[in-house]
Amino acid sequence: MTTTWLEGPASEPVSVTEARAYLRIECGEEDAGLAGFLKVARELCEAFTGQVLIATRYSERKPFDAAQNSGVPWSAGRCVRLGKMPLRQIMSATLVSRDGTRTALGLPDFDIAENARGQTLLRMTFLPPAGAALEVDYWAGMGSDWNGVPEALRQGILRLAAHLYAHRDRPDDTGPPLAVAALWRPFRVGRLA
Repeated sequence: MTTTWLEGPASEPVSVTEARAYLRIECGEEDAGLAGFLKVARELCEAFTGQVLIATRYSERKPFDAAQNSGVPWSAGRCVRLGKMPLRQIMSATLVSRDGTRTALGLPDFDIAENARGQTLLRMTFLPPAGAALEVDYWAGMGSDWNGVPEALRQGILRLAAHLYAHRDRPDDTGPPLAVAALWRPFRVGRLA
């Protein structure tokens, strides 16, 4: 399986201006550092929740594997689970055979469903050849900009970025505020190892 980032996000869920106001910083001398802390906080939020916040385009290549589909109410060997969620739009789907032959697929060739954890599943309407893989180009994310991101997630990102800014290089740092995890936890998608 390979996942490649192609495009996005167009903006961060929390702006540098918001962070500057929250931290009561008057000038823009710290903007580059704040932008870095906001990006780190967003990435940590996405890792914690298991969801992409702002629309981002990905390309994934995944083999059809019966083992990964256990518990799926469809025929084994026909499904592929996308790694990023929530799904916004599929741009293209291509069947890649063992010998490298590529076949473009359309909506009649696959169904889209969501499992109990909110993960997107693509099920072929035909049995793919042995050793084949599916290459999917798609957009995932809660919103197209910061307005589509729940305020609790934005507040957690702001608090974490502020903590990172205020406690950088401090040996007595005890870690991020507990409020950050409390704000993010309701949006966390459960995962089993």
